[in-house]
Formats: sequence, structure tokens, C-alpha cells
Amino acid sequence: MKQHFLALPSLLENARLTAIVPRPLARSLARIHPLSTHESPYKTTSVEVGVLWHERNTADPPQEWLRAMLKRASEHLRARFVELADPARPASAAPFQRIASRA
Repeated sequence: MKQHFLALPSLLENARLTAIVPRPLARSLARIHPLSTHESPYKTTSVEVGVLWHERNTADPPQEWLRAMLKRASEHLRARFVELADPARPASAAPFQRIASRA
């Protein structure tokens, strides 16, 4: 399944709908759209994010640069993921939030 989170604001605005998205995305969308965020009432699971490329592009300098940038940009997220994987963490630390229209 592919997630197309950026379409959510147009689907949620002026509707009685809700969506469950990663907390950073929920906060970002709520800053620029008339949406509100709420903690999920239950524990959620993590979403795996990956990068794929054709083997012929493995040594391609622009592709190498992009992968290096993605790795560098996501280092803090990987560290946070390990921290969140701790089963002793409180339920309120769930990595997802619900977003809904403020209307």
C-alpha cells in the first residue's frame, strides 16, 4: 500500500473525517491547513520507509549523493525509532496522531 499523505488536507477540510498519520506530518499539516491534531487513543505500529533504486544506478554519482542526503537527513529518525521500539515506553508516546478538520 502506498501512502499519499499530502492529499489529506483536501480530503479532510470541511468534512467529518479523520486520518491517522505520523506525528511530524500531522503537526506540519496542522500548521498550514485548518486541521486539528489529537493523540491516537490506542497504540499504533511503525511504518517502514525505504528507498529503492535499479542496480544500474548504484554507482551513479547523483544517485549516490541523493542516498547519502536521505541517510543523513534520517539519522535522527532512526535513533528515535530505536528509542520508540522500547516496549516500556508510555502509550502516550505513540508515533502517530489523528488529524481532523477544525470545522
